[in-house]
Amino acid sequence: MAQCSICGDQGVEIEQRHIDNAATARQLYLDSMNPGEAAVDWAHALRISRKNVILDLRTSNYLADMEGALVQSGVHTLVFRQ
Repeated sequence: MAQCSICGDQGVEIEQRHIDNAATARQLYLDSMNPGEAAVDWAHALRISRKNVILDLRTSNYLADMEGALVQSGVHTLVFRQ
Protein backbone atom coordinates (compact mmCIF):
# COMPACT_ATOMS: atom_id res chain seq x y z
CA MET A 1 0.00 0.00 0.00
CA ALA A 2 1.16 3.50 -0.79
CA GLN A 3 0.17 6.84 0.66
CA CYS A 4 -2.32 8.83 -1.39
CA SER A 5 -0.57 11.98 -2.66
CA ILE A 6 -3.86 13.88 -2.72
CA CYS A 7 -5.39 13.24 0.70
CA GLY A 8 -2.45 11.65 2.50
CA ASP A 9 -4.48 8.57 3.40
CA GLN A 10 -2.18 5.63 3.94
CA GLY A 11 -5.05 3.16 3.76
CA VAL A 12 -5.55 3.74 0.04
CA GLU A 13 -4.26 0.92 -2.08
CA ILE A 14 -2.58 2.26 -5.21
CA GLU A 15 -1.31 -0.07 -7.89
CA GLN A 16 2.33 0.33 -8.84
CA ARG A 17 1.40 0.95 -12.48
CA HIS A 18 -0.59 4.01 -11.41
CA ILE A 19 2.32 5.32 -9.39
CA ASP A 20 4.62 4.80 -12.39
CA ASN A 21 2.14 6.50 -14.76
CA ALA A 22 1.82 9.47 -12.42
CA ALA A 23 5.60 9.84 -12.28
CA THR A 24 5.83 9.66 -16.08
CA ALA A 25 3.03 12.21 -16.53
CA ARG A 26 4.68 14.58 -14.05
CA GLN A 27 8.02 14.33 -15.84
CA LEU A 28 6.42 14.91 -19.26
CA TYR A 29 4.64 17.98 -17.88
CA LEU A 30 7.82 19.38 -16.35
CA ASP A 31 9.84 18.71 -19.52
CA SER A 32 7.28 20.55 -21.64
CA MET A 33 7.25 23.67 -19.50
CA ASN A 34 8.85 26.79 -20.92
CA PRO A 35 10.06 29.14 -18.14
CA GLY A 36 10.01 32.16 -20.45
CA GLU A 37 6.40 31.64 -21.48
CA ALA A 38 5.41 30.88 -17.89
CA ALA A 39 6.96 34.16 -16.73
CA VAL A 40 5.04 36.11 -19.37
CA ASP A 41 1.79 34.36 -18.41
CA TRP A 42 2.43 35.05 -14.71
CA ALA A 43 3.12 38.75 -15.35
CA HIS A 44 -0.08 38.99 -17.39
CA ALA A 45 -2.11 37.29 -14.63
CA LEU A 46 -0.67 39.69 -12.04
CA ARG A 47 -1.48 42.71 -14.22
CA ILE A 48 -5.10 41.59 -14.63
CA SER A 49 -5.41 40.80 -10.92
CA ARG A 50 -4.13 44.23 -9.92
CA LYS A 51 -6.60 45.92 -12.27
CA ASN A 52 -9.46 43.84 -10.85
CA VAL A 53 -8.51 44.62 -7.25
CA ILE A 54 -8.27 48.36 -7.95
CA LEU A 55 -11.60 48.37 -9.80
CA ASP A 56 -13.31 46.40 -7.03
CA LEU A 57 -11.92 48.65 -4.32
CA ARG A 58 -13.20 51.73 -6.13
CA THR A 59 -16.60 50.14 -6.82
CA SER A 60 -17.01 49.15 -3.17
CA ASN A 61 -15.94 52.61 -1.93
CA TYR A 62 -12.76 51.00 -0.60
CA LEU A 63 -14.67 48.16 1.11
CA ALA A 64 -17.10 50.52 2.83
CA ASP A 65 -19.97 49.42 0.56
CA MET A 66 -19.35 45.82 -0.44
CA GLU A 67 -23.06 45.08 -0.71
CA GLY A 68 -23.49 47.92 -3.19
CA ALA A 69 -20.57 46.67 -5.25
CA LEU A 70 -21.99 43.17 -5.34
CA VAL A 71 -25.45 44.42 -6.31
CA GLN A 72 -23.83 46.37 -9.13
CA SER A 73 -21.99 43.30 -10.44
CA GLY A 74 -21.36 39.84 -9.09
CA VAL A 75 -17.98 39.75 -10.83
CA HIS A 76 -16.53 41.47 -7.76
CA THR A 77 -16.85 38.22 -5.84
CA LEU A 78 -13.74 37.04 -7.67
CA VAL A 79 -11.73 39.53 -5.61
CA PHE A 80 -13.83 39.76 -2.46
CA ARG A 81 -13.92 36.04 -1.76
CA GLN A 82 -10.14 35.82 -1.68
